[in-house]
Amino acid sequence: MFAPLRQLNMRTAPPLLIYLAAGASGFSAIAETFWVRERLGLSATALLALAAWLTVPWTLKMVFGHLVDTVPLLGSRRRAYILLGTLLQVGASLALSAAAGGQTGPLSAETVYIAASLLVVIGLVVQDCVADALTTEVVHRTDADGTPRDPGRCRPSSATCRCSGASP
Repeated sequence: MFAPLRQLNMRTAPPLLIYLAAGASGFSAIAETFWVRERLGLSATALLALAAWLTVPWTLKMVFGHLVDTVPLLGSRRRAYILLGTLLQVGASLALSAAAGGQTGPLSAETVYIAASLLVVIGLVVQDCVADALTTEVVHRTDADGTPRDPGRCRPSSATCRCSGASP
């Protein structure tokens, strides 16, 4: 029962932490829902349109995934993209905090909310692409001496990847 947990190591920690952070972001969505309902003047139609637009980055996830796999950012194919996704999410969270506190300057709280919502989703998609790529790399396909491992021995390690949200 605990066999997948025993296989966790420093190679599996980064993608699992990314998935954990993405899941934990749902906690702030609870407060956000109440704030939007009570304070913003967005109509049901506007919120529905926003929800539709917020699915676009997820629809383009394959494009983001291709960029993460092939285009180095600041010399890195993984680390810089994780940082970029984090910066987008932190910036969006700060903007949402400013909007909730009425500190948006000349912009309306609704405008800040829409822009920040899009930035959060783009940051999550970028990080999710990196985490998916990392989960396929954590399974050791060769033994310490360099000989290929039997696929039957790789399957238990692959289960860890599947439990974390991606398939090898």
